Amino acid sequence: MKKGWKIGIALGVVTVLGVGGFFVLRSQGQAGSKTTYTTVQVTTGDLEKSVTGTGTVAMADSLEIKENFDITITAWKTSTGQSVNEGDLLASVDIKSLSNTITSLESQLSSLDSQLTSAADSYSTTKTVTSTVEGRVKQIFAETGDHVSDVEEENGALITISLDGKMKVEIDAGDLAVGDSVKVADGDDTYTGTVASVADGKAVITFSDAATAVDAEVSVTQDGETLGSGKAAIHQPVSITAQSGTVSKVYVSLNKKVYKGTSLLYLKNVSESAEYTALLEEREETYEALQAAKKILQNGGITAPQAGIVSEMNAAAGQSAAAGTALASLYTGSELEMVVQIDELDISSVEVGQEASIAMDALEDKAYTGEVTQISQIGSTNSGVTTYSVTLRLTADEELKIGMNGTATIVVEKVEDAVLVPLQALQTSKGEQYVWKKDDTTDEDAGNPGTKTVVTTGLSDETYAQVLSGLAEGDEIVIVRTATENTGESFPGGMIDMSGMMDMGGQMPDISQFSGMGGERPDGGGSVPGRQGGN
Repeated sequence: MKKGWKIGIALGVVTVLGVGGFFVLRSQGQAGSKTTYTTVQVTTGDLEKSVTGTGTVAMADSLEIKENFDITITAWKTSTGQSVNEGDLLASVDIKSLSNTITSLESQLSSLDSQLTSAADSYSTTKTVTSTVEGRVKQIFAETGDHVSDVEEENGALITISLDGKMKVEIDAGDLAVGDSVKVADGDDTYTGTVASVADGKAVITFSDAATAVDAEVSVTQDGETLGSGKAAIHQPVSITAQSGTVSKVYVSLNKKVYKGTSLLYLKNVSESAEYTALLEEREETYEALQAAKKILQNGGITAPQAGIVSEMNAAAGQSAAAGTALASLYTGSELEMVVQIDELDISSVEVGQEASIAMDALEDKAYTGEVTQISQIGSTNSGVTTYSVTLRLTADEELKIGMNGTATIVVEKVEDAVLVPLQALQTSKGEQYVWKKDDTTDEDAGNPGTKTVVTTGLSDETYAQVLSGLAEGDEIVIVRTATENTGESFPGGMIDMSGMMDMGGQMPDISQFSGMGGERPDGGGSVPGRQGGN
């Protein structure tokens, strides 16, 4: 599996680091080693992090060819991979069997027409909407000529009824307690109210629903002292609705007392019953199947419904294919896509809309772009490693063909004009990152090659780290490297104890443990040995 993280710095943006000095001091620790100090200048540039995955080019859109009746293909007139135009003959069919199907569909259509006629005779297109409860009408949203669906979509009901004879208003509770008596004023009208509940510093006051309108501004007093004010609402509202129709008449008015069964509205143009609707849908499907069968008979076989590329031929010649079975499939349209596999360690960084660059194995001199359009929520596990499918919509040309393999690089994070330092300059001690900032002691004191300066880092790649605090553009820092004269190997961060090499079978140890980052990139995506997300 290819590694997921690939992080790079934008070329042409970062100013070349200026080398302020280079000199060698003999190490005081181990014979045969030397320490070098390089002065570089902190600069700015763009930094980005990306993940990679491989995939195969495919058409973004496809179409299955199927019929709503059994059909037998006698011979295919095309082949997989062939381009076809709308109307091109794809396959010949058994004409005798198709003719029998047409006769059967015509009989079904006639039967359905008879059933629809019977259902229509017993169906009424008008309806009287009645109250389902006893109460008082407090809101009437429906007016003559309104469509029921429009009124309910906007207001949630045709009419609202107050069930318990009470309105309510909420105010700050203060010293009020449940059961306390208050006065509620609505303009010139005053009602006796009762504290129904107190919670979270708010008191709900109930009072008569005889005349106060919904959303009317009312005030609450007690012993002549104003306690608060608010908008009136129905204490226990009941919504009256209907399935369909047009309002022909409204029988009630606001604040009218109604009872269960009281007529509220008269509707016209009420939709058909469920039975009638089901029969009508079945007739439409049967009619469409009949027309499709007649078209196949007229064309002498199955034709391409639109231009495309034949991707599959599923039905076997000489065998009957059941209704709804995919007979063939076409790639349609001009857009291409690629599905790449992204490691579970990296998938959380991928989002729909992110840009990707694609390198094709067969077109080494071409570069393509893409965009993330879909991320699978279900992973696939192989040998203990889980990956997720990510779909990219590609910007293609004539050279890019279906089935070509390529590698996509998805940019998941990017910073511009960031303060940058080489990773080799970073040191870690007691959980803090720091660098040696150049001062007058650099070439005199090998143990302290500058001023220790704590920094906070952000995004990083294999070469640079973004500095969020502690340094500024133009500052000079010192990179410390220690190397052995025997091997010529150079290690940043000071002296290296090589005494354990013989215990490692003569192989070089993992030098990441000696780097200034302690073997890790500052952003956590570094080169820790073993399975990882980074390069």
